[in-house]
Amino acid sequence: MKRLAIILTVIAAFYQISSAQEVGIRLGNAYTGYVSLDLVWEFDAGKVQTESSSKSLIDLKQILRPKRIHSDMTFLNHVFSADALCDFIYAPVLSDNLYCYAGPGVMVYIGNGFQFWLAGEAGLEYRFAKVPLALGADWCPAATLNDGLTMNFFRLGINLRYVF
Repeated sequence: MKRLAIILTVIAAFYQISSAQEVGIRLGNAYTGYVSLDLVWEFDAGKVQTESSSKSLIDLKQILRPKRIHSDMTFLNHVFSADALCDFIYAPVLSDNLYCYAGPGVMVYIGNGFQFWLAGEAGLEYRFAKVPLALGADWCPAATLNDGLTMNFFRLGINLRYVF
């Protein structure tokens, strides 16, 4: 059963890699190592999600950008971990190419047993204007109830992705 779960996970991972809009690496502390495959799928790229008809101090139409799914996958020493986070991207901060993002998600760990985690993410990302690269830094706290409440607040990372 464990072997079947790993095979299905690898097949799903290859499918996801082939359809990603950004592919790169994440350097930082993950559960199975310090290097992860980093993937991003954006929804309605270039369109603003919210409409604001009233004039207010904060115009959500200008702040809230399209959602995306941000995923990291790591495989090391017969252990696999993956997360999928739904990020909200906020309008450029201080520069036209610097974005802030945050969102909730889930993480799975398959190795000596199976663990399911609830996770979150907050970070900054710089998209280079003349080169199709995105450089980011993120913080991804997570919690699980598998063997009592376990929390990890120290998942920090640096992301470097090629933007298609």
